[in-house]
Amino acid sequence: LSIRANMYNMGIEGQVFLGAFTAALAGYMIKGVPTALHVTLCLLIGAAFGAVYALIPGLLKAKLRVNEVVTTVKIGRATQVTGFLTQSYLGTGDAYAHTEFIEQTARLAKLNSKYRCTTAIFIALAIWLVLYFILKKTKFGYEIDCIGKQWNLPTPSVCTSAGKSS
Repeated sequence: LSIRANMYNMGIEGQVFLGAFTAALAGYMIKGVPTALHVTLCLLIGAAFGAVYALIPGLLKAKLRVNEVVTTVKIGRATQVTGFLTQSYLGTGDAYAHTEFIEQTARLAKLNSKYRCTTAIFIALAIWLVLYFILKKTKFGYEIDCIGKQWNLPTPSVCTSAGKSS
């Protein structure tokens, strides 16, 4: 989505780490919730924290036209921060770094007991399908494509009013 809008997200690793860390923290701290609601809540909390972290370079680019590559690289320290928190304050003191164990109701179901593959694969596919539909079949997706093309051209009239790229 960001590449289609011609915004290069060099800080995506930090967004993923921060989202995963907060989702795991929510899975540990929230108790007494049914499985479907608990998993959904943890995923939404993780997505919200990752999105807020991504909002910083997005606003800087939109409002001040600051290069997003520079800002995402400069604020891309969430990997170190989450690693530090996992190993120090929120860790378990075990030989390997991990947060406290999340509640059983917050865990995604494994597809096979021998492997670590979970139902996350289906969530990823669903997200991909939604984004594909948005980018290829909606006015919003068309506008994102037009915005991305406008950043590279000297004139802002890349897209015609008929809804086709020129």
